[in-house]
Amino acid sequence: MNLPPSSLPQGPLLVGVSGGGDSMALLHLLLDAGHANRLTVATFNHNWSEFGSQSTAFVQAFCHVYNLPFLTATGQGKPGSNAEAYARTERHTWLQQQAQNLGASIVLAHTQTDIAESFLMRAGKGSGAGGLAALQPQSLMNGVTYARPLLNASRQQLRDYLQSLGQAWLEDPDNESGGSQRARIRKLLPLLEEAGITAHGLAASAHAVADAHEALSQSLQTIPVENPFPLENFRSQPIEINLRLILKLIQAIHPQESLPVRRSKRQSLLVRLQTEAQGHATLAGVKFSWKNGQLVTQAE
Repeated sequence: MNLPPSSLPQGPLLVGVSGGGDSMALLHLLLDAGHANRLTVATFNHNWSEFGSQSTAFVQAFCHVYNLPFLTATGQGKPGSNAEAYARTERHTWLQQQAQNLGASIVLAHTQTDIAESFLMRAGKGSGAGGLAALQPQSLMNGVTYARPLLNASRQQLRDYLQSLGQAWLEDPDNESGGSQRARIRKLLPLLEEAGITAHGLAASAHAVADAHEALSQSLQTIPVENPFPLENFRSQPIEINLRLILKLIQAIHPQESLPVRRSKRQSLLVRLQTEAQGHATLAGVKFSWKNGQLVTQAE
C-alpha cells in the first residue's frame, strides 16, 4: 500500500494521530514514503476518559521508537451537549495553532469510510450540497493547509495494511459502545452493504455532490455582492443560488467566520425576502433590513 502521488503539500507536516487504525496507518505510510524528516506528530487528548491518556501514551511511545517529534495537549473534558462538535473545534483550534507555529501543513487520516459515514449523517439532517459534499484531498482553513491522502482507502484496507506490518492500534471504547452518532452509523454500514448500499457508492455520491457544489460556487461568482443589494436578484435565481447568496452576504459582513449557517434558517429568510415588501431579520450575527427593492446588511 502506498500514498497517492502528489497527495502531500511541500514543507513540514503536522500529522494528527489518535492511535486508532486509520491514523497509525497514515503515519506508517508517511514513514514508508521517506517523509520522516518532515514529520511532527500531534495527539490531542480530549480528556473524556482514561482512554485519552492511554492513546496519548501509545502514540508517544511509537514516536520515541521512530525518533519523531511529538506534541500533545489535554482538553477541558466532555461537555454536557454537542460533545462531538465541541471536540472537533477544540482539536482543530489546537492543531491549527501548532501548525502555524511550525509553518506546517496538517495531515489527517480521513478515509473513504469516513466520507460515507458523514454523507449519511448529514443527509439525515437535511443538509444541502455544501454539507453533503465529500472532503477534499487538500483544503485551506484559517491560513493552514489540510491534506487528506487516504480518501480513496477504506478503513478495512488500512487495518489489513497494519496487520501485514504487525503494527498494533487502539480502538476507542466510545466507538464500540455506540456512544456517538458516527459510531452508530458505523455499526449500520455492514447492514447497508448487505442491502447493496456500499461505502464506496456513498463516497462516490458525496464526490459527485462536491463537483456540483463547486459548479454552483463558480456560478455564484458572477453575482456581485453589493450593499444595498437588489432584492430582484432573489426573484431571478434558482433556490440553491439564492441560499448561497444569503451565505455570501453574511460572509461579506463577517469574512473571518467559517461556521455554517443552517440551510433551514436561510430558507426561512429567503421566503421573507421574496414575499415581504419590507422587513427586518437577524441571521448569523447579521442584520437584514429591506424595503423599496433594496436589502441592507450590517453587523448585529
